[in-house]
Amino acid sequence: MMGLQSNYILFQPGDFVRLQGHDDWGIGQVQSAIGPKITVNFDHKGKQIINIDHAALIPVAPDEWHQANTE
Repeated sequence: MMGLQSNYILFQPGDFVRLQGHDDWGIGQVQSAIGPKITVNFDHKGKQIINIDHAALIPVAPDEWHQANTE
């Protein structure tokens, strides 16, 4: 099964991400990753379960998250 991001090892707890097309959700931190289902706690949307077979998570560098949360 090929999805948008078929390499499920891409995301691990503690990683910072953005959801493509939802910049207003802010930066999120991965809480868990089981197969294509990634649980993310977003700054402005709270905890969400994202299926990466149907949506794209974009990795964010930790220093970008830190900068966004100190402004």
